[in-house]
Amino acid sequence: MVARAEWMQAMDTRLGTRGDVRQRRRGLAWPANSIVPPVVVGVLGLQAHEVAALKSALLAMDGQLLVPARFGDIAEAHIVLASRSVVRDGRFNAPIRGRQVIVYRHEADPPARDDDLVINAPIRSAPLLAALNAAFDRLGAAIRSDYGARRPAADSEGEHAAQSGTLAHALQRIFAAPHQHDAHVRVIGFGTLSILTHRGRYLVDFPMARLREAMRSRRFVISGNCDDARRQRDLALRPLIELRWVAALEGHDPAHPTLPPRFRLTRWPDFGQLPHENAHLTLTALLAGQTLDLERATQLCGADMASVAAFLDACQACGYLAAVDVDAKRSVPDRPAATPGLLSRLLRSFSGS
Repeated sequence: MVARAEWMQAMDTRLGTRGDVRQRRRGLAWPANSIVPPVVVGVLGLQAHEVAALKSALLAMDGQLLVPARFGDIAEAHIVLASRSVVRDGRFNAPIRGRQVIVYRHEADPPARDDDLVINAPIRSAPLLAALNAAFDRLGAAIRSDYGARRPAADSEGEHAAQSGTLAHALQRIFAAPHQHDAHVRVIGFGTLSILTHRGRYLVDFPMARLREAMRSRRFVISGNCDDARRQRDLALRPLIELRWVAALEGHDPAHPTLPPRFRLTRWPDFGQLPHENAHLTLTALLAGQTLDLERATQLCGADMASVAAFLDACQACGYLAAVDVDAKRSVPDRPAATPGLLSRLLRSFSGS
């Protein structure tokens, strides 16, 4: 017994604890600095609407993640969100071997193991955010430190809504996504928004007077469950252009301008259906019909640059502003050849030509 105890102690000293062994194994699978952000998140065994909800959530959480992440194919994924029904199935070992797995568990599924990272269906932003950040920790601090070295330092005076995880910024990322997805947003302390991007409509269950205030909130949960809104007729929903307008106004970031160098308003915004202020009418009247840059537009309006830029961002988001290429030469159409008149034809006939 004494010899066995000494042997076990020697093995513990050589191998370390179970956690140490697991960490060394992860270190072999993920060498330091081998993953360059963004970290790729793939799926296995999820349904189409759950994949759509994951894509929307990743876009919305961009500013809140420890390391930037994007959705990608499982062949290139570093982290796999896998259904509980396939995690223990040997047929799926190859696609998830060597990757960090987050178990996606439905209510009827068996419980996960103690050391598994787990989120429960349906996909919600808060649990997904916690699970992804924990997965980053398991992949190694090298990713986070490497990303921190690459990331430019934030300007303490230039930290604005678009980089602070506000709802306005989250909606802007959803609207800018190359593949549009519906989204359901529960804004803590306000209510819910159901965004039907394919239909160009949205549903809100709190007063419109609080919409701009809600855009500044950082407490919200995004999912893909829009079934109640999808059952509504268009007449019961609101035009999505309202939400695009307000999100652009409140999500404007002076540190990262999106306006083209030269631009012009193509037409008056439809203030009949857009939430607006009297200042917006004044700005439109002063800027309409001119080719401008932001500095010139600010001088014409006699207002601060931030408010003018936010208004112009909203116009651009809703299609009321277009870039102007000042270097492009105007093409002049060729004039058609003149048809000879009667007198010219008579003169040619007498001259024999």
